[in-house]
Amino acid sequence: MMRQIKEILEAFILAFLFFFLVHVSVQNFRVEGSSMSPTLSPGDYITVNKLPYMKFDINRASRMILIWSPKEAQVNAPFRSKHPERGDIVVFPSPVAPGKQLVKRVIGLPGESVSLKSGDTYINDILMIEPYVKIEGWDETIDFGILGSNHYFVMGDNRSQSGDSRHWGPVDIKDMIGTKLWDFNLRFEWNPFGNSR
Repeated sequence: MMRQIKEILEAFILAFLFFFLVHVSVQNFRVEGSSMSPTLSPGDYITVNKLPYMKFDINRASRMILIWSPKEAQVNAPFRSKHPERGDIVVFPSPVAPGKQLVKRVIGLPGESVSLKSGDTYINDILMIEPYVKIEGWDETIDFGILGSNHYFVMGDNRSQSGDSRHWGPVDIKDMIGTKLWDFNLRFEWNPFGNSR
């Protein structure tokens, strides 16, 4: 009897640890609005990898472990093996609407200059080919200058309908929640006649 209880307890602890690890490393987000159309549509879900963006506050941890007193305040990102790359789709808190998360595409990387000329995107004065961009009467010319270290220029694929770095500036890597792993569409329509459309 004790052996069965021990096995059940071990299974419960392993299940809890697995659930905890999955919860802190990936998360689903629902797409709202059309700023990433046609790549992502309103109602689509994306799963993001949060692990590279997870922050570990050493001071906060030291308050829970009584015998540990760090010499200086710091926040580490222990799982960050790489930074976002151009073309990655990232999730981050909205800089203008507290409590809301945004989904955008990384366009400019730290140290690069970003400019728009007649609706075309230029990185370090080199024209970017962006097959994912939806253009409907979008024409803009502006120079955003050179991005600081850890700053990323992000835009939606539907440029005429997107609030992004053109409006409120670049996103700091410390504010990013995660990078898209995959997307899926859970919406479906039931047709009693069985033919698809």
